[in-house]
This record gives sequence, C-alpha cells and structure tokens, in this order.
Amino acid sequence: SSTKTISDTTSWHHVVATYAYGAKTKTLYIDGNQVAQANGTGNPNFGSNALLIGKLNTGTYWNGNIDEALVYNRVLTPQEIRRMYAQGTGKLQ
Repeated sequence: SSTKTISDTTSWHHVVATYAYGAKTKTLYIDGNQVAQANGTGNPNFGSNALLIGKLNTGTYWNGNIDEALVYNRVLTPQEIRRMYAQGTGKLQ
C-alpha cells in the first residue's frame, strides 16, 4: 500500500478512488491523474456496517471539507475520471 499527499491544501482537489472486484485492483486519482495503484487481497465486505465517507471506523474524522461525494455501482474509466475533473463537477454529464 502507498500513501499520497496533496501539498496544496488551500485549493479544492478532485479525488477518486476505484476498486475493480475481479482484478482486486485499487486505484487512486487526484485532479484527473492516476497517482497510485495496488492489488488487494480480497473484496470489501461491509456486512451490516455503513460505508463511511470522511470518518474511519475508529472514530477519526477527515480534517477538511468534502463536496459532491458519489458512489457508483461500477468502476469509472480513467477517461471518465479525467472528463469529470475537466468539467469541474463530481458527476458524469
């Protein structure tokens, strides 16, 4: 696993994370560019737990703002992610 940081913390950034179930591949994009990719060992299973955005299950919260959080039922393509970033919106149009 790798850690990526954003040095400019005074501007908004477009952050997308994808997980491909079949390939078990996690990919991270920042501002339309792929910055990290790693293979997983299994598929996420939330069971009866909620999907948390901006909070870890330990109770630690994200220290910042989150806008236009979306969850898709499929993996977005790199082209779709770049288009979303170029449009300046968090959703496909």
